[in-house]
Amino acid sequence: MLESLITLLTKFKTSTPEGWLYLQDDESWNLDTLGIIIDDSKLTDDLLDNEGEPLVIKKFNLVSTMDCGTIDAIIDCAKEIQNPISDDILLDAFLYYYNNDAFLRE
Repeated sequence: MLESLITLLTKFKTSTPEGWLYLQDDESWNLDTLGIIIDDSKLTDDLLDNEGEPLVIKKFNLVSTMDCGTIDAIIDCAKEIQNPISDDILLDAFLYYYNNDAFLRE
């Protein structure tokens, strides 16, 4: 169910998943950090809490990071730095956007 951050980010190289990326709550994220992509709109009520959040995020102590469309844009921008994109550039671009609300540039 949970996958490493690099596995999740690599999925964007071939397609854009729907939903949001959730990661472990400690924010010291690295390539091995566990997380999950969830399309909340496809979850049934029994999989959501009273606030409409997926129950699985509480079970694994996950936080919402950003939507998949934003991650796709981050990766497109990172391709301008390096193509094909290395795992380290993928992580750097993701973290830079998360922390600065801006795209990583050369």
